Amino acid sequence: MFDILEQRALYISEEDIVYGPDEQSNDELDPNATWKTKAQIWAWQRKRGYLPIRDRRQMLRKHLECAALGL
Repeated sequence: MFDILEQRALYISEEDIVYGPDEQSNDELDPNATWKTKAQIWAWQRKRGYLPIRDRRQMLRKHLECAALGL
């Protein structure tokens, strides 16, 4: 599902939907991210109403990994 959403967003030239406010940043969901990064993601989520597709995919993978390990 995320692949289809990503392809569609890129097709209509909406890179922000896929990558978020900073496509170079990979530490947005890291619990140890800087306050500036956390504030940027908070503002993004409040403005758009959702996290970028890549971040949502990463959150789902982490959830499934934890579920598989019984955590």
